[in-house]
Amino acid sequence: MLNKRIVILALFAIVTFIAMAAWQITRPAKIMAVNGVALFVKNIPSSDAGKIKWWNENKKLFSEKYQLMNNSDNFLIILMDFGDGYQELPEPGWTSFDKSEDDFICFDNVKNKKRCIYKDWVFDVSGNMSKKVFINIAGKTYIQMPDGKTELAVEK
Repeated sequence: MLNKRIVILALFAIVTFIAMAAWQITRPAKIMAVNGVALFVKNIPSSDAGKIKWWNENKKLFSEKYQLMNNSDNFLIILMDFGDGYQELPEPGWTSFDKSEDDFICFDNVKNKKRCIYKDWVFDVSGNMSKKVFINIAGKTYIQMPDGKTELAVEK
């Protein structure tokens, strides 16, 4: 009887884990805030391929709605994780091992104490839309040509 309960409990845990992982993978990315060239995004894809696909699907939006590529010959877009969302700025002089007040961007147009977002870089895109675009993700650089072909740059 005890073994049957353990098996049922283990199966329930496995099914719950799989359901949560599937939910994490399939939830859509959403731009939550913009500050200069920085976009704060909720649910950024986790894989490099997912990030590149999301860039390709949204670069027109970045250009037209957010005017982040007014100069398509030389642009930079920094994509940050929205993380815990808007937070109160830490007290002046406050630091911890992982965060300080300099690690936040605050928005003057948000009119409450929770008006700052932690700067958590995920990837950036720069370059020239008619020549080469460089997509930097976790220490790797992908080069995208105007035809959309994307390759991992090989360091020499």
